[in-house]
Amino acid sequence: MKGKFVTFEGGEGSGKGTIIRLLKEHFKKKKVSSVFTEEPGGTREGLAIRKVLLNKKHHFDALTDVLLFIAARRKNTNNIILPALKKGLWVVCDRYYDSTYVYEGFAGHIKLELIKKLHELARIKIKPDVTFYLDVLPEVGLARATKRNKVAKSMELRFDEKGLKFHNKVRKGYLTMAKKEPSRYVVVDTENNTIEQVFTIILQELNKRFSFPL
Repeated sequence: MKGKFVTFEGGEGSGKGTIIRLLKEHFKKKKVSSVFTEEPGGTREGLAIRKVLLNKKHHFDALTDVLLFIAARRKNTNNIILPALKKGLWVVCDRYYDSTYVYEGFAGHIKLELIKKLHELARIKIKPDVTFYLDVLPEVGLARATKRNKVAKSMELRFDEKGLKFHNKVRKGYLTMAKKEPSRYVVVDTENNTIEQVFTIILQELNKRFSFPL
């Protein structure tokens, strides 16, 4: 692959959306060819799955969640991510397979080995060049998310409303993943740093790894 694949992970209210928006603006300013996508989403089919998965009126068990997320991911990977990387573009994705391992695996109690096998069956083999995990205590992040959702009147609240115990498991899962892959993961504290400071940390890390323009 000629391009670079960057993913962002984090619990609810971690600031991912804001940081990704700032990064998109920076790419445009520096005239860096790039594609931004999200999960679930990215494609028309992925967005349709997103509406079903994240709607608080819908109820699925963790295994069904895994299957739906992987279906959307396969489409996003084959139609958006891989073609862009082959063209030498930067690809930035809001969540990727780490989210499934953490939300449905660590927090939802689906065996990680089963999740791995399902990804293999779906032929999702690509690995991010770097994954930024935006870390915040769940009680702080959920308070932010609640405030945000009231303003946006969002219906995508299914995972926000799973409770503090669930989201503590999510955070523990991410930190465990980060320890297992320290060369890929970059943990960024979004609780004690301002958005500007977080964004600066990310730009500096991209510059250090890939000579990305500051």
